[in-house]
Amino acid sequence: KFLVYIEDTDCFGVVFYANYFRFFQRALNELHDLQGKENRAVIVGVTQARYRSAAKLGDVLTVQLWLEEDAQHHQRWKVRSVAEVECVSAELLV
Repeated sequence: KFLVYIEDTDCFGVVFYANYFRFFQRALNELHDLQGKENRAVIVGVTQARYRSAAKLGDVLTVQLWLEEDAQHHQRWKVRSVAEVECVSAELLV
């Protein structure tokens, strides 16, 4: 869970669209920390994203992620962020 701060938003207090991927990156980094992979660099490429609703300043975003594919040279993750409703869903390559 991540609190939405002023630096995550635009001048209207709405999360800037690209910042959702900062939340996804943080969630992946925290997951790797929990798995004992602290020094692993996680490079994320986005293959698709769907924006459904806007998160706002002060919202708490819950980032959900699940491993879709674990190949030799990459992983494919499905992710989504939820405030009160789903905000963004995406597919990431790591």
